Parts: sequence; structure tokens; C-alpha cells
Amino acid sequence: AGEQAWAEEYMRAQRIDPAKLVIVAPTAQYAIKNYFALGDALAEVAKLRDLTFVALGAPGEEELQRALLQPLAGRYLDLCGKLTLRQSAALIQRSRLVVAVDTSLAHFACALGIPNLVLVGGGHFGRFLPYSSTTAVLAAPLDCYGCNWQCRFDCSVCLESIPASATAKIIVRMVDEIKSSQTANSPRLFAVNPATALLPAQVAAGGADAI
Repeated sequence: AGEQAWAEEYMRAQRIDPAKLVIVAPTAQYAIKNYFALGDALAEVAKLRDLTFVALGAPGEEELQRALLQPLAGRYLDLCGKLTLRQSAALIQRSRLVVAVDTSLAHFACALGIPNLVLVGGGHFGRFLPYSSTTAVLAAPLDCYGCNWQCRFDCSVCLESIPASATAKIIVRMVDEIKSSQTANSPRLFAVNPATALLPAQVAAGGADAI
């Protein structure tokens, strides 16, 4: 009950309209799962839709998170490392959308029935996400998917192959769906079109919507 009251008071003090609240969880426990174009994507979304972005994360991730979201600087509320898990859950419960990498807060959104977009790489693709009808996954399938994060490259090519423009497009789409009360009845997978990927790849996107 205390966390619920805190969330209500925080949103009241910050004058946050729940209909415009987007929670951002841009950092994962393992750096290889981070998506470095997320700040650019959210900055693009901020130009197109009137939203309030609140960033959440664990203690120790503050500096990395600020770097990831630098393109959005001054246009989001930074609560990284400042909340308990229960407070984070209470805030997610009041949001309209969660945008995350493969991290625990994405699973919070699933458990709470909040629509969520998760940027995923190929290390454990399909093992943990998506499983909830509230989840949309955006990925750039490569021939090295299923590597168990034993990446043969010096960076997460699978995540870096997702353009910020594709991420922004899906976020805007989901925001508009939520506003018009459209809900998905099953998990969704959006796959980056190889023609728009930042790096060349063999794409196996069976059953996915191409971006």
C-alpha cells in the first residue's frame, strides 16, 4: 500500500498524466543486452507524440543510463537507482507503455498487464520473451541467433542492427494503438527489414512483421 501511495503522490507532484506515461528501462544486467540507439529512438518519438518518459534502473546503472538516453536529455525524468522494486512496479502499473531491453522490468510489465516493447538480441532469442499478449518484441534476426551470448563480434551486432527509426516507428504505433483501445491478443514479433538494417545480415523472420 505504501508503494501505491508513493506512486500516486509522485505522479501528482510531477503533474504526470497517466495516459501519457511511458516507462523506459534501457539497461540490462549484462551490457551485451543493451541497445545503444534507444535514446535516439525516444528523441524521435518525443517530436511526434506528447508523452512523459520516466527512466528506471538498478543502482550502479546511473552513468550508463544517462549516456544511453543522452539524446533525450532534459525530456525525461530520471529515477534510475532511486526506487525499490515495489516502487518501480507501482509506477509501471500506472503507465501506458513500457519500453525496455531484456531486463526484469520488462517482466514486471508483463505481470502487471501493461503493454511493453522489448528490444532483444539473439543470444537467447525466444527463450524468455515474448510470452505475454501485452508484449511486442523488436529484433533484427541474424544467422548467428542462438549464440547463448557467446558473440563472435566485438559488439552486439544483433541489437546494433535495429535502426532507431524502426524502434521509434513501433513505439508510435503502440502508443496510438493504446490510445484507440486496440489490444493484441497474442505476443508480437517485429523484424527489421534487412534493407533498412545498419549492418548486412541473413534474415530469418518467419511469422514476423517486417519493419
